Amino acid sequence: MSLALVARDAAGVRSHDYPLVVGGRGAGLFCEDVRLPVNAILHDGDALPLIERAVDDATLAACAEAAGVLRWIYRDTVHYARERMQFGVPISSFQVLQHRMADMLMHLEKPSAVTQPTIGMPGEPELVRRLAVSSAKVTVRQACRFIGQNAEQIHGSMDMTDELAIGQFFKRATVLEGLFGPVDRHLRRVDRQAA
Repeated sequence: MSLALVARDAAGVRSHDYPLVVGGRGAGLFCEDVRLPVNAILHDGDALPLIERAVDDATLAACAEAAGVLRWIYRDTVHYARERMQFGVPISSFQVLQHRMADMLMHLEKPSAVTQPTIGMPGEPELVRRLAVSSAKVTVRQACRFIGQNAEQIHGSMDMTDELAIGQFFKRATVLEGLFGPVDRHLRRVDRQAA
C-alpha cells in the first residue's frame, strides 16, 4: 500500500461535501485517472503501518472525546432526574433509577480508565499499543450504548429532541461509538494479536 499527497483540486479528483447530523461537515472523495508527479508519493509500498498507526491515533482521540461526551450525558441525566417530579417527588428518589444511575456511573469510569493510559504509551511495542487501542474502543462502545440507552429511558426519550442539549450529546456518542471500525473488528484484532 502506498501513500500519496494529492491536491483536492487535482484533475480526476471530485468531492461531495455534506453536513453531518451532529454538526460539522463531511466529504466523499472520488479519484478517477488521477496522475501524480513522483514527488507526490510519500511512501511507496510501505505505508500500511503508518496508516494503521494514524487510524489507531484517531480511534484513541474518538475514545477520549466519547469519555467527555458520556460525562455530559451522565451529568445532565442526574440533573434531570433531580428536577423531574412525579407523584410529588423527584424521580431521582426512586430506588430503581438510583440503581440505574449507579450502574451508569460504573460504565462512565471505564472509558477514561482504559483510554488515558493508552494515550500515554507511545514508546510501547506496536503490538501492545494495538491491543490497548482495540480494548479501549470496545470498552467505549459498550459504555456509549449503556449510558446512552439508560439516559434515553430516564429522560423519557426527550433526549432525542434538539430542544435539550443532551440530544446533541446523545447523537455525538452514537457517532463516536461507530467510528473506526465496528466492535467485532476490534474484538477479532485482540483475539488475533493475543494468540
